[in-house]
Amino acid sequence: MNKRSGPVGHRRINHLPIIPPKFDINKLNGYNWFMDISPSKNTLNSFELVKFLADHQFRLFSSQDVKELLEAEDIRIHNLKNTLHFLKSKGWIHLIRQNLYALDAAFLDREPIHEFESGTRLVQPSIISHFTAFHIHELTDQIPLKIYASSPTKTNLPGKRFTYKGTSYRYVQIKKEHFFGFKHIWRGSTKVPITDLERTLLDGLIKPKYCGGMREVIHGFTVKKFDVKKIVEYALRLDASVAKRLGWVLEKTGYKGKLLKKLEAVPRKGFVKLNPSGENTGPYNKRWNIRENI
Repeated sequence: MNKRSGPVGHRRINHLPIIPPKFDINKLNGYNWFMDISPSKNTLNSFELVKFLADHQFRLFSSQDVKELLEAEDIRIHNLKNTLHFLKSKGWIHLIRQNLYALDAAFLDREPIHEFESGTRLVQPSIISHFTAFHIHELTDQIPLKIYASSPTKTNLPGKRFTYKGTSYRYVQIKKEHFFGFKHIWRGSTKVPITDLERTLLDGLIKPKYCGGMREVIHGFTVKKFDVKKIVEYALRLDASVAKRLGWVLEKTGYKGKLLKKLEAVPRKGFVKLNPSGENTGPYNKRWNIRENI
């Protein structure tokens, strides 16, 4: 694949530096001491709760998550709210956003919480998508400057743009019925949801500005082999504009199969811009009801 300079707002990095986390030795010794203690049978103190959460792999959690776990195990703790506040003050858990905590990495085999893991837990439900997914699926050689994720409309967001520990997140809200087409990938010891290859390409046709631009999206269709039947089925579940853009792109990138007829048959009044973020200029393509504004 040819290396091309990216659009403004993105940078190209061939190798990301690996920066090991730094731990205070006194704090770390304290961790190790507490990890060796044996929790009481029915009641936990603050220190025992940390071990209990670590044993149950509670990397990211709310107070309600902890309450439900304790109830399921028939374990009591005195004043959970104050206990979590105390653990936060000690640096053993960290507050990410209102009522969402992260267990310190030292309790989880020194494995920090991955930015995808925190991103999809910050907003539920949400899935890694758009330009971040383009990069993961190797459709682009650019490195996004932020983590993109999709969530259904009316989902409670910490803000469409949110920053945590130096990582910026951009949440793109979509219709509930359009929240489909994803799989899970491993990041460390945790699985995180991400749009699959076909849905990622379609997201590029819907919101190219969040995927590196329309030319980068079209190039993505030529980089990797994808399931044409699946991507057509996905497009038909979305809307006519997406179907017409997909038909145009498939034809321009060399596909000549029968599935083009399904896309061509989708009714659409008037012309849709090929690049929805671009100017309303350029020649008209009557077959696809597309205005070629690139």
